[in-house]
Amino acid sequence: MINKIFALPVIEQLTPVLSRRQLDDLDLIVVDHPQVKASFALQGAHLLSWKPIGEEEVLWLSNNTPFKTGVALRGGVPICWPWFGPAAQQGLPSHGFARNLPWALKAHNEDDNGVMLTFELQSSEATRKYWPHDFTLLARFKVGKTCEIELEAHGEFATTSALHSYFNVGDIATSPTLRSAPLATSPTLRSADSAIGLLIKLTTLKKVS
Repeated sequence: MINKIFALPVIEQLTPVLSRRQLDDLDLIVVDHPQVKASFALQGAHLLSWKPIGEEEVLWLSNNTPFKTGVALRGGVPICWPWFGPAAQQGLPSHGFARNLPWALKAHNEDDNGVMLTFELQSSEATRKYWPHDFTLLARFKVGKTCEIELEAHGEFATTSALHSYFNVGDIATSPTLRSAPLATSPTLRSADSAIGLLIKLTTLKKVS
């Protein structure tokens, strides 16, 4: 699937290393930088692949996942927000709605080390079908030899959230760095893996009246 993404025709060349492409229903952002190859779906601000040059693909993406509007993608790094796991109310999507809705690419820049991208999801009629609160949700990615992801929520509410990473490993039992990865125990999670080079940060910021 990842090879298929990079073989897609370019719809818009945003910068020399950043392009917009499309797979079935979904718009994609593809990074082809001297230090890294990566891809994102605008639906869910979903990091699909991350491959530092000279390394193996770090993330796993199912070859059978459908790229259809409103259907959760299986693999990569889904953003689970504003709840993680089954919804408290019957009929609402598991792991929240953020991964199933289109986000906007708000900013991007690049340097010799890689690319930085910021995606935004704001409260709207579409989100209020699932959740009544006003919010702004930002997802920031820095991809290069390492990958840093920061999820930042603004508003007055309580949430649970996760960046539910799928790693490309043959057997987790043979990967001591994954076996010992820390679990989320507070509103802010920092988990760094020295072998994989992935840093994750989750924060919720309240509005100041």
